[in-house]
Amino acid sequence: MSAIAGLVYLDGRSVAAQDIRRMLDTMPHRGPDGTGVWCEGRVGLGHALLCTTPESKYERYPVRAVGDARVLTAEVRLDNRDEVARHVGVRPSEHVPDGQLLLTAWQRWGSEAVHHLLGDFAVACWDSREQVLQLATDHLGVRPLYYVYHPHRLFAFASEMKALLALPEVPDELDEEAIVEFFIPELLSVERTLYRHIRRMPPAHLLTVTSGGMTLRRYWTLEQHPQPRRSDEDYVEEFRALFDEAVRCRLRSVGPVGSELSGGLDSSYVTCRAHDLLAEQGRLPLHTFSTVYDVVRESDERPFIHTVTQAFSGLVPHEEGVDACRLEDLLDEIFAVYDSGLVAGNHYLNWITARAAGRHGVRVLLTGQDGDSTVSHGLEWFSELVRGGDWRRFAREAHQYTARVRGEAATYATQQPASITAGGVFGHFALPYLRMWYAAGRYGRVMRGVWAAWRYFDISVSRLLKSLRLDEDPWAERYTIPAYLQDEILEKYQVQARLEAHRREQVQMRCEATVRGEQVRRFATPYVVHTLETLAQYGAAHGVEVRHPFMDKRLISYCVNLPPDLSLRDGWTRWILRRAMRSVVPGRIVERVGKTALGPQHTYLVRAHIRRGKGAISEEDGNASRLAGLLRWPYLVRVGQEVDGVSDQELARCAKALNLIFWASKTQSMA
Repeated sequence: MSAIAGLVYLDGRSVAAQDIRRMLDTMPHRGPDGTGVWCEGRVGLGHALLCTTPESKYERYPVRAVGDARVLTAEVRLDNRDEVARHVGVRPSEHVPDGQLLLTAWQRWGSEAVHHLLGDFAVACWDSREQVLQLATDHLGVRPLYYVYHPHRLFAFASEMKALLALPEVPDELDEEAIVEFFIPELLSVERTLYRHIRRMPPAHLLTVTSGGMTLRRYWTLEQHPQPRRSDEDYVEEFRALFDEAVRCRLRSVGPVGSELSGGLDSSYVTCRAHDLLAEQGRLPLHTFSTVYDVVRESDERPFIHTVTQAFSGLVPHEEGVDACRLEDLLDEIFAVYDSGLVAGNHYLNWITARAAGRHGVRVLLTGQDGDSTVSHGLEWFSELVRGGDWRRFAREAHQYTARVRGEAATYATQQPASITAGGVFGHFALPYLRMWYAAGRYGRVMRGVWAAWRYFDISVSRLLKSLRLDEDPWAERYTIPAYLQDEILEKYQVQARLEAHRREQVQMRCEATVRGEQVRRFATPYVVHTLETLAQYGAAHGVEVRHPFMDKRLISYCVNLPPDLSLRDGWTRWILRRAMRSVVPGRIVERVGKTALGPQHTYLVRAHIRRGKGAISEEDGNASRLAGLLRWPYLVRVGQEVDGVSDQELARCAKALNLIFWASKTQSMA
């Protein structure tokens, strides 16, 4: 991925080219095809270029039109080039790069140009006539952008935080609150970063800087616009066409294209369609990149990966073994490039696939990232059926769904428990409503639900009625505060009060849960932004641009307006996706209900890491650490000493802290 950077001195000082070059020099992996710097008075813009599209060979950033006051730098892949070119009166050609189209669009529409753009982008445009700097991020935040704002002194921005830290005016002081939020995901924010003075620009936002101040506003929101019901086949065909376009526009490349392939529905569909579209264009082969496991077999997906790779002759498969990796080696590599120690879970798997792609000369890597959010599993449909009183359909779906899950869980280790029952589905989705209605005196609704429990699920009426009288919150949410956080820190940032406020919000949402409402809510969470950020930075470190077809704005907007039963039907989750995949993806993949459990391979690597002494810490380490006042070091020391007796769940929680400690130690030693 390319990179942008810029600096505006609000106190009247002049920006020197070396100021911008100092920022770009921290990101050499992003500029193998050249860098550009433009400075004028108190403003400087910079660009580091990684050519990935045919048009990018003609990019010369920062770009400025003769006789115009605007100068623009951007990291962009514009997916509606022809449409934008037509609107601004430019003849589309690969000799007209995306940056030139963006500048022309800004000349015509100003900042309103963002409403005409599709694709992944982070843009900065300086207007010397108006003395205004404007920044814009794409709809989902695929291209990260960070900034520092010191009123009346300076404003700086960059694609990576290290470029901002290269400025003498930007201290590397840690943000305690951001760290606490990272350890307690319910409190996670979009804008805070590991560094107190650096902010993350949210997706779908415009930022404007003038001598008088800074403003930040959202220019797009994912919304529901219910449409009249049409036939199932109409929906499937429209979905298929939108998905094909989402893949097609992400295949523009100057070199080999790769695709992550886990063997699940999303990456398999992306891979199979990319293969067919490349074949139509005469651009095969397509490289696939998969992580595999020889020791932790319950995490291994090779049977499903091979089902795909053996079905298409135009694929070049690459498999990366994970069991033999040493976690400390991976973290060493990652933290040598990545700016933040706030990493969690299986993040290193994306590092491994991006590293392999870069090693094989692949500059464009497709993923199936967050297909679960774009094409919902649809389990909230159970809640909608309960509220609508359609107990017969609720029961039919519950029995069919659990039968499919149990059937698959009997053949391999899935994330869903083999012990799941239709009665369990009733308990999770229906019982809270019965308790709520009972407390509200809505006994008619209660008795209809009790009858359904007896009729369709063979649940004892007397036992169920007794459970309705329990004095407990039917929507109780349980949050785990990591035991390694200091009490003083929890009090300082009012963690308990904030979790209680979050719980009340969740109760309201669960009471009113809908399939499509949950999708919209999920895309508004910081989780999506943080995940896309990590993938972008890991890819960039290896000269790879990651592209996510399921993160296409058009596809997402379509999916959040589908009828809910197109997500869960006849016990099949993600029904519309499975129908669209027919004749494209091997049937064995289409009929998968679950995924293999990746948790075991994660805890395997963490335990091995600690046993080798690489993850073990001492209280002396803690006292000397930048994290000294945040963490309970005796607790973490005990985890290291008794690692074989620590549960997988607790070890996974502690791994987040151990990653951050490893990062702090590495950055201190580098300093």
